[in-house]
Amino acid sequence: MSVFARPLAARLKAIQKGYWKFDAKEKDGLIGRGPLSLPWPEMLRLNHLCCLEMLRTKAGKRYLRDPNAYPEDPSVGLDTRSCPFWPELLQKLASPESPYKPRVCLVWKGDSAVPKPNEPELSGPFLNPSITHLGSFEVIRADSAMNPDKAAFVPLSEMARIVFGAPGMFRSAKLTYHDGREAENVWVPLLYGMSWMSSHAEDRNGSSTRFVGHQEISIGGVSHSLGIGIGHQDLRIQDPADEGRDRFFGLGSLEELAVAPELDDPKFEQKCLDLGLTPEDMRRILKGGQKTS
Repeated sequence: MSVFARPLAARLKAIQKGYWKFDAKEKDGLIGRGPLSLPWPEMLRLNHLCCLEMLRTKAGKRYLRDPNAYPEDPSVGLDTRSCPFWPELLQKLASPESPYKPRVCLVWKGDSAVPKPNEPELSGPFLNPSITHLGSFEVIRADSAMNPDKAAFVPLSEMARIVFGAPGMFRSAKLTYHDGREAENVWVPLLYGMSWMSSHAEDRNGSSTRFVGHQEISIGGVSHSLGIGIGHQDLRIQDPADEGRDRFFGLGSLEELAVAPELDDPKFEQKCLDLGLTPEDMRRILKGGQKTS
């Protein structure tokens, strides 16, 4: 990293760390308005505050002290007494009506200097397996002068495509949207925000990924055990070309991701063409068919 990039990196890090800081007053204010009736972005924020609070407890801190502490260890677990509604809140965030639900996505990985085929390398139901992210991307937005401004979570339901720049701890990216709003230049943190709470170098340098505090969540009628992500952000696709098996890959290897339009979208055909695929190929992908050659 050049000396000119260091102030930018420091600012980006400070913004992410500032977002992932527990605020009891904010949490109580959100709860007071009804945790399960909040607007979706505030519901996700409350989820984050609950996760932060639970990792501040005695049991939660052990996860941060001991990278080998796993959920099957009966002496380790999250204390949910301060957030008794949290399991229900989390389930709602993963529900079919949520903007943060998994969506079928198309994924291209590898070196951006190498021309990629129209057909994606991976396609299928996609999500971030951390219960803090689910079907969303954590980004840092810029102000009108293109200076880093604030952290935000963009749901897959709003996105058309995200294209990444060079690898780094904060990756530049360009976001385009299904509703036609202006494209947006953002930065995407390589690390989960909870990583900064850990004293372990591996959690903070992007060399490893782990999940703690697992919670059972039903997604599409199937139970999944998802945890709070620490370290390098991990991404998951259920690949229909591989009998629906989970395929995991790090955020650092992602070059481009496109969110598939839904079949009942009145602009389905045009959105397929915008993504460089024919409507027939897109229908095959959405229905779990094999990739075309």
